[in-house]
Amino acid sequence: MRLPGIMFKRLFAFMDTRSYFFVKLIRAFITAFLILVISFLMIRSSGNPAQIYLGDEARPEAVEYFNRKWGLDKPIFVQFTSYLSQAVKGDFGNSLIKTRPVSEIIMDRLPATLSLMIPAAIISIVLGVLMGMIASLHYKELADTGILIGSTLGFSLPNFFFGVLLIFFFSIVLGWLPASGNSTISHYIMPLIAIVTADLAIFTRFSRAAFIDIYEHHYITGFRSLGVRESRILFFQALPNAANALLTIGGFYVGSLVSGAIVTETIFSWPGLGSLLIASVKARDFPLVQGLILLFGISIVLANLAIDFLYGIVDPRIRKGVTT
Repeated sequence: MRLPGIMFKRLFAFMDTRSYFFVKLIRAFITAFLILVISFLMIRSSGNPAQIYLGDEARPEAVEYFNRKWGLDKPIFVQFTSYLSQAVKGDFGNSLIKTRPVSEIIMDRLPATLSLMIPAAIISIVLGVLMGMIASLHYKELADTGILIGSTLGFSLPNFFFGVLLIFFFSIVLGWLPASGNSTISHYIMPLIAIVTADLAIFTRFSRAAFIDIYEHHYITGFRSLGVRESRILFFQALPNAANALLTIGGFYVGSLVSGAIVTETIFSWPGLGSLLIASVKARDFPLVQGLILLFGISIVLANLAIDFLYGIVDPRIRKGVTT
């Protein structure tokens, strides 16, 4: 008979307004709402979409018809409330160019972006943390210096410049790899190299700094003085204590996965959301641009919310710091 009481007690504890998780959830909702408001106002403040889409020499009758068709003749507050009521249902309107629902167009392109960015994220995070571990274990030695120089070069290469170099060398000069599209495995090689080169450098440098900082703590010195193996110290002491720092950079990176594909997809003509955003901006398709901006912003908010929840689970001190 005590089980239902315990369940309700835990539920009320979670829903407490001072709860760490509840506070983070409310902040995420507020941030998402502000993103929606800002994206809506930015699109509207860029000028009359009818004038932009139809041209400066458009006849007044055509402009009036366009505004009435898309609800732009109504007050801005009425437009926003209408858009908000539809957006919460997943309806972001219809594309001007493609004359299809924005949500359908986004869902059609989303798999292509995720199929590129998820492998890039896995490679960058796993190899970056491993190389950061190796560099910290050999601090100021030859291995550390080599990894640091390599990560510096990788971080310094602009993504668009490195992508063009890859296309020139492997597609034009050697003719080994296709320069555009995503129909075969070989199409993934150059985009992944372009993305991973910079991202791997970031994770390597960040994790290296995190592990070096932890190795300077007295409890690590104590374990070493007791003769504990270095590998055991690394995986059972250093890695758990570096979790918060790694979660920080990992959460930011995962949140920007979708939006981070813009440059790479444009260079390699990848049929994903990044190239779709560039094309919709060029075509002045404001409903599609607005939907994509909102998607990119919400993805970052959700990733940060997940990381905040993981913070509270991994380190209870953070949770107690908010609720007390």
